[in-house]
Amino acid sequence: MASQNSKNKDKDKKNPNQNRTRNIYKAIALSFIVATLVLILLIVNFTLARADITLTPSQQNIQAEPQITIVDSSTQQDLTLQGKFFSVTRSLEKTFFPSEAKTQPAQITGQITIYNNHTEDQTLIATTRFLSPDNILYRLEETVTVGAGQNLTVQISSDQTGPTNQVKAKTRFTIPGLRTNLQDKIYGVNSEALAGGEKKLGIISQTDIDQAKQQLETELNQTIMNEIEDTFNNQKRNPFEETDQAVENLANYELLSNISQKEILNTQTDAEAGQTSDGFKINLEMRITVLAIEKNQLFNLTLNQLEKQIDANQHQLYLQRDSFNYELESCNFETKTAKIKTQLQAGITLKPDSLILDKDKLIGLSKKGVLKYFESYDQIDKVEIKFKPFWVFQVPRLKNHIQINIQQP
Repeated sequence: MASQNSKNKDKDKKNPNQNRTRNIYKAIALSFIVATLVLILLIVNFTLARADITLTPSQQNIQAEPQITIVDSSTQQDLTLQGKFFSVTRSLEKTFFPSEAKTQPAQITGQITIYNNHTEDQTLIATTRFLSPDNILYRLEETVTVGAGQNLTVQISSDQTGPTNQVKAKTRFTIPGLRTNLQDKIYGVNSEALAGGEKKLGIISQTDIDQAKQQLETELNQTIMNEIEDTFNNQKRNPFEETDQAVENLANYELLSNISQKEILNTQTDAEAGQTSDGFKINLEMRITVLAIEKNQLFNLTLNQLEKQIDANQHQLYLQRDSFNYELESCNFETKTAKIKTQLQAGITLKPDSLILDKDKLIGLSKKGVLKYFESYDQIDKVEIKFKPFWVFQVPRLKNHIQINIQQP
């Protein structure tokens, strides 16, 4: 055995180059193994490394309060919007009474329909008597002829004055002047009650006329405005004078109901101050012009002014639509122009593609470096960073492994 060992030693001494080669191979193999392990670790780290960054932008609000000019024609000028000046003309006539008038008996007038069920035409002269079942007498005001088998509506007046001559509706009147055998074939019926029998007689004062005009003006003004508002609210028949202003286009407009121009075109009265009368008539013609605007366009012009306050490459708006309002500052119906002040508020935040969020600037940064980078911008209020897995301490080089989340303040 000792002899065998001795032989191996002698053999090793005789082949030193062979031993050296073997050691080199071992070193190479070991280096390869180490390099492979390092590469595997790098690949694992490269593949698994993640950075989740959550940013809370600073709370920032901006406001726009532009003054917008309204004109009646199409325009491309800045802060100018086309509006519509609509006009409606109507007239109204009413009867008024002297304030110091005294009540006196008067005739009752009304209408009656004469039926002729006879085979011949029947002519009735003015003052022909019509008698009710209660023996209340009325007389025909004008001569008429009622054809055979036809009917005719005419005007009648009570023979006596006073409210005791009132007759209820659908009363059948006989005609005493006709032969008895014709009275059931030719007769009259009133469709409406014959009421009244009194009149107020007094001296008309200038105050009576002025107050009547004012009352009529107020009533007509309200009637026209109700018609205009009803048209805008319900898209009914177009009452406006301009034929090119089709009613279907009104859906785009909003009426500024607190502003209008009232013009009295004509006033007529059939009496004068100092005259004794049982009443006087006044006829009034009025034109009202109103302004309507496209509210959506007004909003868009205001929004455009709001957008000019931010860097579109860095920020985006979060509109507070409920904050939008407007106020009419002035209106000139002669030049058909107006000034409207609007107001709109919005919050601003970073855009997802903002240059501040450029991932190339974050690659390789530590947590402290990321914090320092974002804290240098006033737009960022809070930063949260999470690296994955636990051994990762820097932002990975793969940009798709970097997740940036923007949390609204």
